[in-house]
Parts: sequence; structure tokens; C-alpha cells
Amino acid sequence: MKIPFDIKYRPQIESGEYKVVCGERNFPARIICWDARGVNDKRHIVALSSAKEDTAESILRYYEDGHLISDYARHGTNDLFIITTEEELTPFEQEVSDMVEYCKEHGVHVASSYAKRHTKTLLNLAREQLRPEIDAEIAKAYKNADNTVYENGILYGKAETLKDLPRWREWGNGACGNGQGIPLALVVRGLNGYELVDSLGIPGEKYIMLDELEKLPGFKEDKKWN
Repeated sequence: MKIPFDIKYRPQIESGEYKVVCGERNFPARIICWDARGVNDKRHIVALSSAKEDTAESILRYYEDGHLISDYARHGTNDLFIITTEEELTPFEQEVSDMVEYCKEHGVHVASSYAKRHTKTLLNLAREQLRPEIDAEIAKAYKNADNTVYENGILYGKAETLKDLPRWREWGNGACGNGQGIPLALVVRGLNGYELVDSLGIPGEKYIMLDELEKLPGFKEDKKWN
């Protein structure tokens, strides 16, 4: 994992556990002095590194935080960094780490407000981190149950298609009609015979209300009737 330089890691660097690199492109850097005398008796770090690959090493002086002394504009392109043996933090882990460091720096009393401001960010990062695992589980489930999913899809589609379509019904008790002679239903009369009626009242009679026919596909589409 790449982290900002800090002189507190000197033991790990000198033991070879951690590596020191220069800049964004991670050019190798060798620290040859940890306490070079600077202005006002400040201590500087002296390192050998190259600004480009396969070029001669240059002698560079750094502050103890790894910032290049000659970088007055503080671009930071040649600052020192440390490569640790730990794995890179995921975006979610990095956000949690930043929250912990912020609270350590500003006091635990800011934790609640800081957490509220960053809850949505954490949730989105967690979703992104878990997405590959979730997608893999979904793919596995579909692979192991293709036939079931396919059959369930057909049944669901059939149910969705049929639920609003007109249905033949059997008339119960009572009677209804508009009294104006205007057909309101289609009924089955005789053997395979159909009749438009303006009233219903025969128990057990098969019928479809005419206004239900408006639910059939194409009725409300903007097309000319042939």
C-alpha cells in the first residue's frame, strides 16, 4: 500500500520492510541521510532518486514529512512516499480510515456530525465494493436455476397478461339492465350462439360485459380502424 512519507517509519524503511519511492510514478528512492543540517538548524532528509526512469540519480533534500524542499510551489510531484507490505485500501476502507483520522485530529465530539455527512458516501462505496460479489451470486443463481427462472418468468408473464383481459363470467342472482335498449353484454345463447343483450338476469348464464372489451390490446392505440 502506498502511503504519505512519515519519518516515524524509519525503522521499517531501514530494515527493508517498507520501500521509499519518489513521486506519482513510484521511482525508487534511497535515503542516504536522515538528519542533514538545514536552515535554522532544522533537520532534512537526503535521498537519491531520479525524476525519470533509467536516468542518473539526483541528490534531493526533503523535509521530515517527505516534501521536496525545492518545491516552493508545493506541487508535490517529487515528494517521497512509502510502499508498505499491507494491501491497498479499498475506497470504502479509505473513507473509513479518513473518518477515523479526522475524528482523532478534531476530537471524538465531531464523530456524529461527520458520520451524518458521509453516510451516503459510505453506503455508495460499500455497494460498489460488494457489487462484484452480488453480481457473481446472481449469475450463479441464474446458472443453477435457468429452467426454474425461465418457467417462472413465463408464468409471471402469462399472469400479468391475463389479469386485465376480459373474462367469461357466470351470472348469479338478481338482474341488471340499462332500460334503454342499448346492449351492455355479450351472452352465450343456445349451442355456440352469442347474443348482445341490454339486461342480465338468468342465473348461470355465461356473459362478458361490453365495456370490458376496451381492455383488449389495440383498443386505445392511435390507429385507424379497418
